[in-house]
Amino acid sequence: MAEELKPCHWCGREATLCKQKFYVLDGTTHCRWHVIHRCRNGNYAETKLCGTKTEAIAAWNRRAEQ
Repeated sequence: MAEELKPCHWCGREATLCKQKFYVLDGTTHCRWHVIHRCRNGNYAETKLCGTKTEAIAAWNRRAEQ
């Protein structure tokens, strides 16, 4: 079972898991995942691009614990 995203540690609201596709000239597609969030007070946080959903969620949850 996949781990769930923890809420933002600044405002407590939910973050967003995003998928980005990169197209290469040879016709292949690469997908990367990251988590983004903008608080109402203007704070902005995001993870680095990760190879899997699980890695992106883990990166966000580590940040949320700090």
